[in-house]
Amino acid sequence: MKRLILFVIIVGVIGVGIFVLTAQEESSTELRDTKLEVSDSAETSFFEPSETLIKNIIKNALDVRFDSETATYKIADLDHKGGPELIIGAVDRNTATIQVLSIKNRAGDWDRIGRIEYQEMLQGVPEVKELVDITGDGQDEIIMSLMYGGAASWTEGILAANFAEKYVGWILMQKLGERGEGDVGLGPAIFTLAASVTHQSTYQIEDIDKDGKKEIAEIFTQTIFDQTECEVSSYEWDNAVFAFDKTLSEQTLQGLGENCAM
Repeated sequence: MKRLILFVIIVGVIGVGIFVLTAQEESSTELRDTKLEVSDSAETSFFEPSETLIKNIIKNALDVRFDSETATYKIADLDHKGGPELIIGAVDRNTATIQVLSIKNRAGDWDRIGRIEYQEMLQGVPEVKELVDITGDGQDEIIMSLMYGGAASWTEGILAANFAEKYVGWILMQKLGERGEGDVGLGPAIFTLAASVTHQSTYQIEDIDKDGKKEIAEIFTQTIFDQTECEVSSYEWDNAVFAFDKTLSEQTLQGLGENCAM
């Protein structure tokens, strides 16, 4: 009888030990899986690349014509899906390039979304001025300071990145001819800004008609003998281009304050 009782006790102890070990093993497996999931999630979410990593990517992305040492850059999340994207501006002697790259991981692997080049009398390196969704599609457009112009003028342009088609290009505008006489067709959203004692030209991106969508207004100011005159051309997004809108232009003009300020 004593032997039987002892045997039952031993079997019970062994059973408890096996249960504990099995539970610990399952817990360890779940913990490893959880850590792996967290690691994978962290790798695919937005992270801030180091300056060293960025510099290496810029050197690899630019061809030998462009100076990587003077290149400008900005880290962004253009499509609000985690990013990061890298926007690069660089020049050689008379050509500038703007490139948008998608950084895939912390090892520095990347894909090129797209790039453009343009040639002008360059005064400096193109640089990101602002990122803002002006078309209402949930993705930010890129407002660039293009840095060329005369002594009292400079230029800015608006770019869009198409992730699906791997393309970067200027937002298009449908502009009118001088004094509104005739449609001159489509052109890139590039604005030459100027400021002097008597003349000023600028543009603003605002929700002018309070419909929840942003519009573009070009404002021309002329001051002669203390009399200020304002001219406005306003453009509304039609899901393809920013098209000139006469009624919106008149509404913008009526809403201007002192010295043609919005």
